[in-house]
Amino acid sequence: MKKLFYTIILTLTIALNANSQSFYDTASVNTLEISFQNTNWDVILDIFYNNGAEERLMGNVVINGVTYDSVGVRFWGSSTYDPTFLKNPINIELDFLKNQDVDGFTTMKLYNGKNDPSFLREVLGGIIASKYMNIPASNFSKVYVNGTYYGFFTSVEHINWQYGERYINCGPNGIRVQCNPVIGTAGSTLDYLGTDSALYYNMYEMKSDSGWAQFIAFVDTLNNNPSKIETVFDMDRAIWMSAFSNVTSHLDTYLGTIQQNYYLFRDKNERFVALQRDFSECFGGFDQIDTTSSNTLDALKYMSPVLRESFPGWPLLQLIYSNPTYKRMYIAHCKTILEENFTDNSYYQTGTDIQTFISNEILNDPNNFYSYDDFLVNLDTTQESSGIKTIGIKELMSARTAYLMGHELFTCSAPEIGNISHFPEVLQPGSTFYITAEISNADSIYIATRTGIREIFSKQPMYDDGMHNDGSAGDGVYGYSGTMGINDLQFYIYAENDSAGYFSPRRAEKEYHYLGSSTDVVINEIMASNKNTVTDANGEYDDWIELYNNSSSAVSLSGWYLSDDPDITNKWLFPNVSIGSGEYLIVWADKDTMQYGIHTNFKLSASGEKILLVNSSGDVLYETAYPYTNPGLSYSRIPNGTGGFTVKDPTYNKKNDVIIGIAERYFLNVKVYPNPVNDFFIVESGDNDNFNLTVYDISGKVILEEKIAGNNTRINSSSWKKGMYLVKVTLQGKYSGLYKIIKPE
Repeated sequence: MKKLFYTIILTLTIALNANSQSFYDTASVNTLEISFQNTNWDVILDIFYNNGAEERLMGNVVINGVTYDSVGVRFWGSSTYDPTFLKNPINIELDFLKNQDVDGFTTMKLYNGKNDPSFLREVLGGIIASKYMNIPASNFSKVYVNGTYYGFFTSVEHINWQYGERYINCGPNGIRVQCNPVIGTAGSTLDYLGTDSALYYNMYEMKSDSGWAQFIAFVDTLNNNPSKIETVFDMDRAIWMSAFSNVTSHLDTYLGTIQQNYYLFRDKNERFVALQRDFSECFGGFDQIDTTSSNTLDALKYMSPVLRESFPGWPLLQLIYSNPTYKRMYIAHCKTILEENFTDNSYYQTGTDIQTFISNEILNDPNNFYSYDDFLVNLDTTQESSGIKTIGIKELMSARTAYLMGHELFTCSAPEIGNISHFPEVLQPGSTFYITAEISNADSIYIATRTGIREIFSKQPMYDDGMHNDGSAGDGVYGYSGTMGINDLQFYIYAENDSAGYFSPRRAEKEYHYLGSSTDVVINEIMASNKNTVTDANGEYDDWIELYNNSSSAVSLSGWYLSDDPDITNKWLFPNVSIGSGEYLIVWADKDTMQYGIHTNFKLSASGEKILLVNSSGDVLYETAYPYTNPGLSYSRIPNGTGGFTVKDPTYNKKNDVIIGIAERYFLNVKVYPNPVNDFFIVESGDNDNFNLTVYDISGKVILEEKIAGNNTRINSSSWKKGMYLVKVTLQGKYSGLYKIIKPE
């Protein structure tokens, strides 16, 4: 029996996205230079803010060297805004008057750090939370206004319909609800108040054109028919969100006294999906546990893991705590977050790395709310300013980790899941397959399967009956059988007993196991956002689809089709072309069939969509749904030709197995410029330590290795061929950063 290939999707995606040099690359600091015709721009923005109509002042902005004119700018925020502040949070709408964006992002939200002396909470909390659920991306930016340095900010991805399209399978017309109550009213509790939508106006803001009827039906189900909740709501996301909020004492959330700071999207499966808006006050940054007693910093450390269990007004939490399976899942998720980030103190190392990375920027910020010493101290210990105390991140999490891991809910004996296998080795459409696992200490076991990233997992029991390729009945090996379709299969396993539950993989549903559906000719790689990776024969950076022939002989594609529409499977007809054994074929998806080469009559959506491969008989041989990927990354089969898909750096027209190893730390004080490069480039290090430099070409071949001494090194690239290169900088043998550069003609 073949061991299952474990596609560690999340780890790889985080590593590569962090180095893909998109606007929200956590290893870089953006530079935004805003210019207004008005010299009293700040007075005007204060007036607009106080008007409450989200008016914007038009100006221009240069983002990392690229100019965007006619943008709209406004101040935003609640407790972080005040007309007396020297640095207020800024919201920039790039498509205010023109259709323009940065890497697909049309709105820039800049947070001023008013409530976080450490300046770490948003990015550090986001890095951890992103392992388990979709969240807004974040990093850092320097902002200049009319030529004067305004200050250092945290950049946070704006949650709009484009966000829903990229990550939640919610299109431009999908329902979006912002859950932030009007000040002085009840929180966004998710209580059912009746059928009149006016009863909800003070607690929720409908961001889409319609949706009140569907939202009210959802809260009615949550409160009055909870057994049907999974038909209208994604409970997996909600349980992860609740677990993260409790573990990190993040009370500026649904868990808090105001029940706020989250969104609800309704996806194309007609389920609402909960989304945390930001993490700027996690790790106890907002310390109000309740409104009836004195809130102390110690209370944040020893907050109950089932906070609000007996409180009216938190129906979602009460459902999680009262349903035995949901509660076991919740505790399992809490333990996963703790054991993967806090029991080993890896969060603290990441926090230290970020602190080192931004320390010079904090020191040079003319309008910071806290001193440099406050910034250095608050990662570890409590900082006090103007009588207000902000608990130290390490001070909180050391005590909280010990408290939770010793709590009776966390010490129960959980099931164990291991030795997950599948048979047969090669899975082809129409074939019967078996998935087995060794499972102990469990009373109830199910496998959850789906055939695409935009589908809902379907749950079925696993059996230890000797009839599912599981050995002998009662031997502790459980099996599941199914028929392989034209799609790949994604799955996870959940087991529980009376006291505890366990997932495999532990980060399910964000992570999952993957079985690839393999045919002779397969879709092998998809690049839907080709900004500067490789050009077609006409010198254009168009998106592309790579096919690969797994068979031992050539295959004619005459009469075959590619399509991005399941309802129109014959959308684009292949020319009279063959693909040899073990060979690749690149199809440019640019809607320009008149150009030289193989070009489709459709374009790829950067937000993700389905791609179908259809043979000359009209049979759909393979169908896959690719997700949104940062510009410069592709969606690729690993292993090449047969495996499941994952997000990685592209290997255009080459084998996908080559993945350059990347260390887990990305916060080096290193810059690589200019980019694109010509005859040379500079590696500038803010650290005086010696470091190792390795340069790879796109195939993974090492073309340069040097040991560098000093903090400003010129690298000769005059003899290099045109294309993309990866520059890896390693400091002290363990801190690594990966930088992508382009050598043009």
